[in-house]
Amino acid sequence: MNPTDDSLCCAACGCVGFPTVKAGGSWVCAQHAAANATQWPAVTRWIREHAWWLNLIYRVQQMSPHKWVGPQGRWRAVGAYCERHGRSDLAPTVRTVEGLPRGLDERESAALWLYRARGLFCESCLVAVKTPMDAVMPVAAGEERAGEVGGIGEGNEATGGPEKENA
Repeated sequence: MNPTDDSLCCAACGCVGFPTVKAGGSWVCAQHAAANATQWPAVTRWIREHAWWLNLIYRVQQMSPHKWVGPQGRWRAVGAYCERHGRSDLAPTVRTVEGLPRGLDERESAALWLYRARGLFCESCLVAVKTPMDAVMPVAAGEERAGEVGGIGEGNEATGGPEKENA
């Protein structure tokens, strides 16, 4: 994102994230809203280092749904782009969810992929700067966060963070 107006960016110094949460008198991105003030420089650094991911999210949000689907759909290019950046786990896929009669096919819905991509972006950032996700996104007993459905979002494989220890 290359806005020409600073009001289109997160209020944290140098952050290119989209402001979605009002914190005090300023608007900040979800990642800065979830982190404490001492972590803000690390959050900004992580977001800037992963600008390719954020830009991809912005571009897909603006894409016509008709360009996303089908055998020549843009979902293919998105998957290849994610793989080139070492994040093949972000490629649009079919996710199985317990209790649903069929899988959630992100190749047929940009909105489904965007939901997962945004969640993993936030979670990956906060894991990298060591902010506990339960403090950010409380999970009711027996439920999972969207990024954790089907094992996605756990450990080094999906987030680049430390492996979870077996309890």
